[in-house]
Amino acid sequence: MNTGDIRARLAAVEQQVADALDSARRNDPVDLSALRDVVDEVCRHILALPAAEARLLLPDLQRGIAALEQLATLLQTRQQQSEAAEKDATRLHAARAYGKAYR
Repeated sequence: MNTGDIRARLAAVEQQVADALDSARRNDPVDLSALRDVVDEVCRHILALPAAEARLLLPDLQRGIAALEQLATLLQTRQQQSEAAEKDATRLHAARAYGKAYR
């Protein structure tokens, strides 16, 4: 795979990440399995390139990494909010079960 092909794959990864971000922002499920496979493939091809050619892809890689970091941050925040809501719901159910006010 040449650098042009890899750039096209990296652009596709960026689009997949953008789609995942949109889904996460809507609180829809996000499936990262296909994304993981594509990233793995692209990384293998980049590692097979001569160093000088691989360096040319650095700006593309940096954009992809930034997008992945943004997605990771959003998903972590969503997970924390979900865990907090679950904990609050458990307290509420327990308080109701014992006929006490929720605090």
